[in-house]
Amino acid sequence: APPHHGAAGVGVGFRIARRTAACEKLIASSEELMTDTIADMLCRLRNAAHARHKTVDVKHSKICAGIARVLKEEGYISTYANLDDGTHQGLIRLTIK
Repeated sequence: APPHHGAAGVGVGFRIARRTAACEKLIASSEELMTDTIADMLCRLRNAAHARHKTVDVKHSKICAGIARVLKEEGYISTYANLDDGTHQGLIRLTIK
């Protein structure tokens, strides 16, 4: 079967390859940061729960604060609070049920 062509006559595969080549470094660096932040938070929470700790601290970010809010709303944690740890970033303390 012939390759699918878009309205401009350029193959979809070619457009994707061109975009990937042009944006690969920017996308990879931002996705890795976000993924590592989320993965770190969830891994710390899981490990603390498994060790039966009452609280766990994670580095503060907007995405982690949003995840903490959802975890509280859905009943996975009791509370969360922003803490000043003397750095610009700060911490979020999650209280485990």
